[in-house]
Amino acid sequence: MNKKWEGDLLNRKKEGKFIINYLVNKYKENQNKPFVLNINAEWGYGKTFFLNNIAKEIKSMNHHVIEFDAWKNDYTKEPLLAFMSEINNSLENFFTPQQSKGKKLFKTLKDNGSSILMSIISRKLTGVGLDEFLNENSDNCDENENNEVKKDIENSVSSLTTKLTEYALKEHNTIKNSINDFKINMKNLLKYVESLKNQNLPIFILIDELDRCRPNYAIELLENIKHLFDIEGIIFIIATDSKQLSHSINAIYGNKFASEKYLKRFFDQEYSLIIPENYEYIDSLFELNNLKNDEILFTPFLDKFTQNKCKHVLLMDMFVTETNLNPREINHVITILKAVRLSWNVQVNIQLPYLLFLIFLKVINNELFQKYRISKDIKEPLSIFQNTREQTYYETMIWKDSYSSYESKKTLIDLIVQYNDLSKVKIDSIQINNYNCSVLRIVNRNYTENITNRRLLLLNSYFDLVLYAGQIK
Repeated sequence: MNKKWEGDLLNRKKEGKFIINYLVNKYKENQNKPFVLNINAEWGYGKTFFLNNIAKEIKSMNHHVIEFDAWKNDYTKEPLLAFMSEINNSLENFFTPQQSKGKKLFKTLKDNGSSILMSIISRKLTGVGLDEFLNENSDNCDENENNEVKKDIENSVSSLTTKLTEYALKEHNTIKNSINDFKINMKNLLKYVESLKNQNLPIFILIDELDRCRPNYAIELLENIKHLFDIEGIIFIIATDSKQLSHSINAIYGNKFASEKYLKRFFDQEYSLIIPENYEYIDSLFELNNLKNDEILFTPFLDKFTQNKCKHVLLMDMFVTETNLNPREINHVITILKAVRLSWNVQVNIQLPYLLFLIFLKVINNELFQKYRISKDIKEPLSIFQNTREQTYYETMIWKDSYSSYESKKTLIDLIVQYNDLSKVKIDSIQINNYNCSVLRIVNRNYTENITNRRLLLLNSYFDLVLYAGQIK
């Protein structure tokens, strides 16, 4: 296996190695039986990254891999058509010109697959409901003619029903036989692949982004896979957010439908990706967005407090702990933070504690954010800190006072309150050696120079920036 997965910020490589070894050995132990594994994780936990790197690892072990992005093909009405197209493209490029037998077997398989597709599509295109037919024709008649025409139609219904039934049975048998032929041809092709040097079975088919697709598209694709590809020599790895996929099924069949039980028909087993610690997850997002070493962002922590951790990430980790944000909301916070940073065009530090407070407030309670934006009354907005109790503050939140040798200990709430107070102060009116707003001494180690140059902290500008950036999803 590759020594490193580039960009593996959540340390998924070990999980990937485990999954691959498990599936390959399970395949051998179970006498080459087909298998479908669902990789389950919420949005934002790196399912696509995990699947892409698994594909690379499997290929390096001489297994053929077919990758299908369900979301990119969601625009088609026929999921089987898009899926079979991906299968054909992958296998067509797999065999060399010298492997004539393989190419011949593939052509037979491709023709057989086309037969299945044509039968299914033809049935959908020609299907017309009798009720619709009767209504359309009766609506075109006046009242006197309606009864007479209706009688003529009713006399024809029996004959028409018989013909439609015969046609439906014929199509059903055609599809059934085509599926059986397809499976036989696929087995023959797989046997040939196994006979090649430097090629191993099983073939892996990886499907991503299924939970993002239209509900009927996702369900139909799963059903087609189950009926067509339940074949020895093939292993499916399907990455989904199982909870979201269950919602999609309920959208089709109703909220009372046992969607989780229904999904088990398609998946032999499920593997849930390990949920990263908040710090680890936030750190990966800061890294991806080039925010970890951003010198414009300022977090007033002592180095000894951070213990070699990124100050910005540690600060946001505290916010997440205090507000119970889920991964999707954490991603939204990062999106807003990045948007604010990209729009920040002045050489003044962004005070990250206060900016994060405003972003979290908007994400959690936009109405409260709007009220605070106008009133600057901090009391009610502090309610977003759901976990904080009166005597359980962050005593380890330490920064150094620029004007004395002692070190201060503050709670997260204390820090936000001081920033709120500072947002109401006009910096230009403050004398450098005569002010009592304590936060002025700790918001920036270079603040003396800033005051001398009459550079504002621009705290009030954060409100509009967060407002605008918050519209980005």
